[in-house]
This record gives sequence, C-alpha cells and structure tokens, in this order.
Amino acid sequence: LGIMIFAMIPYTVQAENSGGVLASSSTVSYFPTSPVEGGQVTIRLTLENQNNVNAENVEYQFWWGSVGQDGELMKAATVNIPAGESVDVEAIRSSLTAGSHQIGIVFKYTSEQMFFKTITVAGLPDLEVTDILTSPESVNSGDDIDISVEVSNTGSENAGGSEVKIDFGGDFEVVELPAIDSGESAWANVTMTAPSSGDHDIIATVDLNDNVTEADEDNQFSSLFTVDSRMDLSHIGDIEVTVDEN
Repeated sequence: LGIMIFAMIPYTVQAENSGGVLASSSTVSYFPTSPVEGGQVTIRLTLENQNNVNAENVEYQFWWGSVGQDGELMKAATVNIPAGESVDVEAIRSSLTAGSHQIGIVFKYTSEQMFFKTITVAGLPDLEVTDILTSPESVNSGDDIDISVEVSNTGSENAGGSEVKIDFGGDFEVVELPAIDSGESAWANVTMTAPSSGDHDIIATVDLNDNVTEADEDNQFSSLFTVDSRMDLSHIGDIEVTVDEN
C-alpha cells in the first residue's frame, strides 16, 4: 500500500477557511521586507485549496488600512486554484508613508473570510527648497544680488550634511549645508551678479551629490526673477555749453 505525502503550508496562526480554501496572516508576505518611505511594496497572498476538486472563481481583495469605506481597495479579482494546490496573488502599493500600516485581506469561495497583516514602513528624510529670497528686490544688469535659499527637511528622519547648488543667469554657486533634523531648515546665502535684463530662473538643486537617501529624490526647485534694463541716455544734436560770467 503506497502512502502519498502532501507538503502543506505551515500555518503559525489559525487559518481562515472558506469551503476548504485556506489563508491567514502567516500566508501573507511582502517585499522588500524592509520597505521605506516614498517607495513601493509588493504584497503576496498564498491561497491553499485543500479540496480534492478545483476551486473556481475564488474571490480576493487587498485593502490598505481598514476594509470598507474607511480603507482603500488596492485590488479585487478572482483566481482558480487546482485541487490540493496553492496559488499566489499579489498587489502593489506605491508612494509609501512612514509608520505602521494595516493590510486587510478578504477572500471568498463559499463564505467570506477576512484578516489583517501589519506592515511597518521606515521613514526617510526629504530635503526641499521652501523659500527663495532676493535682496534687493529690483536690480539692473551687472548689479550684485543677494540670494537666500531655505532648505527644509520635510521627511520623518534626520538628514546628514549635504550641498545645495544655486544657478542664476549662467553662473552658479555651491553651498555646504549642515545636518538638518526632521522638521528643521537651514539657509544657503550667496551674492551673485545680475545677468542681462529680462526673466531668469533662480534654480536651487538640493542634495547635489546624493549624500542623503530621501523619500523624494526630485531635488530641483526654481523661482522666476526679472532683471531690469538700465536706462540708456543719449543726446540728439549739438551740445552747447553756456558759462555764466559770474
């Protein structure tokens, strides 16, 4: 008499059972296993069919947060599971925010079952330009202009030292910035020469050399500045000079 041995999925917690189709929080995995703020995570659910017949049109749903009105439905679909086998289904979540997040799983073969899995997303710093100031506010071509750029860390973690590049009218300056704690800011101050008259962008590029791993690596910011024209005086005709006898 032959003995057939089936490799079954180990359930470390009580599995939810819908007519012989099983799943639980222990059959939910995600990768990367250490997701970070601003990135994405792939969530995988393994559904096992313990019946000796195929399980057709098994419904499943992935929810971010609560299940229902207060949550966000990431994916809803159906899958066929061969008799005695298991299948993997996946959903992807992008633009992650830092903190602990609950994933709701709903599946149904004969009856609806629901459970939850918690994912922890690590925070990151995020350097952004929050203000660009000029002094004086009005300049002519060739004048000196003071430019001040405020760099803020809007992320949830502290940022180490970095550099900011300030471009204006074809010239640029690079300023070193100290470490900036979460929620704090630092100023970069330069004096530059106003270019030719007209509209010019003051462009600030933070974390110039990618020293800081950020939640958002879009690091270029700009502000439009207008350089005034110098008055050009000319005289038409001969110049006559009259000298007072006194």
